[in-house]
Amino acid sequence: MLSDMHAVRDDADLRNAAEFPCPECGRRLHRIDHSPFEDFHLLYCDGCPRMAEVGHGDAGYAEIRHAHPGAEHAKLMSVVAERLRPCDCGGRFRADAPRRCPFCATTVVTRDAAGVDVTPAWSDDASVDDTEAVTAALTRRTDLWSD
Repeated sequence: MLSDMHAVRDDADLRNAAEFPCPECGRRLHRIDHSPFEDFHLLYCDGCPRMAEVGHGDAGYAEIRHAHPGAEHAKLMSVVAERLRPCDCGGRFRADAPRRCPFCATTVVTRDAAGVDVTPAWSDDASVDDTEAVTAALTRRTDLWSD
């Protein structure tokens, strides 16, 4: 699936940035390793292209970190995933869920998906605003927690 990737040539190279076509719908996608310097985590739905954005300043996230001091990242994300409300499609948000095309929901990244972000690629025929609108529509930033 990712064999048709074309590396993006800029400082994002350090994060394995690449563009590739969705194998089903052909839309251009952008894949990049999530930066450890971001102030949020993205957990992806295991049933659709939606994602939950959990900010480091979020009260629920702070509570989980406080309850699990020194926990490794994978363990912390597992606890976060358990506490998140289910996705509107009925799926669960997980750090290691397969990444899906935001346009047709085809699985595009399965191996080592944790820490990989997939978004629509900016191109000459789609403005940055259009790309950001698609990403925003698929991202839950509020009403995250199940309890």
